Amino acid sequence: STQSRSSAASDVYKRQILSGEISSAIELTHKLYDGLLNKEKNVYFLLHCQQFVELVKQQRTEEALAFAQKVLSVYWENASGFNDLYLKDCCALLCYSDPEISPVNYLLKISHRETIADKLNEAIIRRDVQPGARSSKLEMLMKHLTALRETIRQENGNKGEIFSLTKILNHGDEL
Repeated sequence: STQSRSSAASDVYKRQILSGEISSAIELTHKLYDGLLNKEKNVYFLLHCQQFVELVKQQRTEEALAFAQKVLSVYWENASGFNDLYLKDCCALLCYSDPEISPVNYLLKISHRETIADKLNEAIIRRDVQPGARSSKLEMLMKHLTALRETIRQENGNKGEIFSLTKILNHGDEL
């Protein structure tokens, strides 16, 4: 089913993004959701920026520069507002001998990778909503929360209680 395929793929690409394997996540997304990233241009932009960030983080400076010239330059031509500032922050990483202590170090944190994974997940959920079917923002948020909690549990070696939205809703337990 489409939903089980989405869930399985979601787990894989989230792990890839959280571990910094952005190009693998992009390839998987192209394979399973043909055309999605071309339609969701802002998500594609964020993934490409994160791919650049990972190259910088790994101190692969020459590769990062080549990637910026080949891929990010396309975005730079039309960047404005948030995208312009975001591109500048990404490229600024190259200016610091230790990007981890730079003013733009937020780009290197796991929480930033989580944000990128969340954006891709949202794009996939939007794509999987049947035409004409209405999915409320709350429903999307709950789906996202459930997927995120399961990913966190998997990252912790499947330790801890399995997240059950139904149990929380029925018993009023805290998240």
